[in-house]
Amino acid sequence: MENGPSDPSIRNGDALHRNKCWRAFSKGECSASDRDGMIPTGTPCLQYITPLWGAEYVRLFGEAVLPALFSDGNLGAIAPHPENVYEIYSTREDFAVLSKMPAFELLTDRVAVKFHSIDGMIRPNSYQTMSICHRIAVTAAELNDRTAVFLPPDALWSDGSLRRMLQILVEGKQVVLVSGFRVRREPFLDEVRSQDEESAGIISISPRELVRIGLRHMHPRSQSLMWNSPIFSSYCPHLYWPVGEDGLYAHCAHAHPLAVRPRIRGKSFDQTIDWNYFSLACPDPEDWYFVRDSDDICVVDLCADSDGGPTPAPRKASVEKVINWAEHSTTAAHRHQFHQPVRFHGSDIEIGAWTIVEDEADRIVAQTVAQLRHSSLHLLIHDPERLKARTLGRLNRVRETLSGRRQSSRMGACCYYLFEAVFGLALRLRRTARSQFSRRLI
Repeated sequence: MENGPSDPSIRNGDALHRNKCWRAFSKGECSASDRDGMIPTGTPCLQYITPLWGAEYVRLFGEAVLPALFSDGNLGAIAPHPENVYEIYSTREDFAVLSKMPAFELLTDRVAVKFHSIDGMIRPNSYQTMSICHRIAVTAAELNDRTAVFLPPDALWSDGSLRRMLQILVEGKQVVLVSGFRVRREPFLDEVRSQDEESAGIISISPRELVRIGLRHMHPRSQSLMWNSPIFSSYCPHLYWPVGEDGLYAHCAHAHPLAVRPRIRGKSFDQTIDWNYFSLACPDPEDWYFVRDSDDICVVDLCADSDGGPTPAPRKASVEKVINWAEHSTTAAHRHQFHQPVRFHGSDIEIGAWTIVEDEADRIVAQTVAQLRHSSLHLLIHDPERLKARTLGRLNRVRETLSGRRQSSRMGACCYYLFEAVFGLALRLRRTARSQFSRRLI
């Protein structure tokens, strides 16, 4: 069931909710919408995808995320089409709650909605559950010749994001990659609601307003990715540099694939969609569109304060720390993304202010990527610690992939820990031998 919609309830939605979920759009309705200035979507057809479970996320999705998607520049800008569908992967209990919310009724007025039950599929690791949903959804999208649009239940998009996404697809790109940053959910939403007069269940927030409010309520996990942070995170998929009062310059190795229209079908993926689905389905980087300015498309991740985990130990950022993380947690596609800078700004910022920051940031990224090109043989001779990180990363990905697909991961785990122990011993012996040799020379 994980790798495709093999079960009838997964293909067709739960029978208890099927009549309530579906709203078919006639050709007459679609033609009328086209005349109203909306963007027609005969090509490509769109399949919006949201995995959703847990009372906290159902409330967040229904009260904040969906209302932002209803703005004139998001779902309001895309004409209804008989082949477009919004697929929600949820438990029966959670979907029953969502279907009674006012936002759900508004959603069914804009697009056909389909429910997929994931009862019995919830894993302790939420990323594994999400990936199961995405694998089913990707298979369905490919079978129906639709472009997959991945809309997380805890990401708030600025007005105009989906309209711009569709324009990019119509212009010929196959993948739309977007980077954002994390915000503290409750104070952020309180300020958004206080400044935006919510009309008929719709939240409309411009990209610049989203950045301004987001930077005032940046989550500690994103703050720890600032290059000047005193507690720089050892897990650093994004690097940030502040620019003035309401600007942020970023290099992001892990960007979110907002939309994927595959060149090569039938490609599964390891771990999550942002790990390698988009690069397997569309291997040519010329097919990828990187959003490099928040005025283009803007998104923030809505995180609870408790999502920060333990407070990291004081440490300063360095190229070496970024390299060690990247050896363990990036692919060639991620390193290609890492080169692409992103400007977040809540107002017009003088070019000189950007240039000062960009020179330092681009130099750091260039040094990092150049070091990552070294072969494993080079690392074996000159930097075995990095070779250990690179190899452990590869073994860990194999282990997580096997575990995520309910295959036996015991062998993968044994190989991982055995290699870690043997390689660690070898490094200690190497250091001891070098120390003894140095003492003899003295």
